[in-house]
Amino acid sequence: MSGISRNARCPCDSGRKYKRCCGAAARTEIDPRALSRADMAVGDRIQEWAYANHRDEMDAALDELVGDPRGVVFGDAEIQLIVSWQLNDRELLGGGTPAQRYARLAGLTDSERASASRIASAHLALLRVRSTDPGRAIEIEDVTRGRARQRVVSHEVSSQVQTNDMFVGHLMPGPPVALLWGPMMMLDRRVGRELIDLLEERIALLGLDPHAEDVLGVAMQSAALEVTRMLMPRLRRSSRRSWRRTASAA
Repeated sequence: MSGISRNARCPCDSGRKYKRCCGAAARTEIDPRALSRADMAVGDRIQEWAYANHRDEMDAALDELVGDPRGVVFGDAEIQLIVSWQLNDRELLGGGTPAQRYARLAGLTDSERASASRIASAHLALLRVRSTDPGRAIEIEDVTRGRARQRVVSHEVSSQVQTNDMFVGHLMPGPPVALLWGPMMMLDRRVGRELIDLLEERIALLGLDPHAEDVLGVAMQSAALEVTRMLMPRLRRSSRRSWRRTASAA
């Protein structure tokens, strides 16, 4: 549990008491598995729509990320990483990711549009576990965006992580509650150091102020392709060569 007093100021910086803000949400009986199943069904429809209407771009995105896949066998988590990058991080010609485009389609039901909008808002983030409520939720800090601690409902992840663990995943804000979208990849010390090096290189490449607010978030989104490769062991080596060549050229 978080251990936050009900009358304390809410750590989300809303200015309200915990019991009337995130504490109230924490007490709400929400079945994250039901939410996840509904979102996954909409996610499947987003993928089907994207390939039906933008197949050339989706194929090009796969080639851009994976290159020549012959002889490479990807596991389920890696396939999920590929799909998450295609739908949430790579923009189509004319702007907007497939998830963002789908959420704006006419004819969606209110519930499907709400789910699609949540999926479209999911952003790639470096997350630190601050506390756990095993089997229920975790309290995380979005390191890439300097956000206050946030409660994320998840039966599975809350049973797998420990305080101070670091992982990369797509954070999907509420309402009704914050969730993790797609796979999450735990970071060991070596990969964590590689990720920080990559983000620092990208900040320099983009000419950003390294002390600016949310600068790591901007760098993370800009480097989503390289970050996704880094999280896939079969592609990590080529990813390191690729982003180091880019940085050197700059």
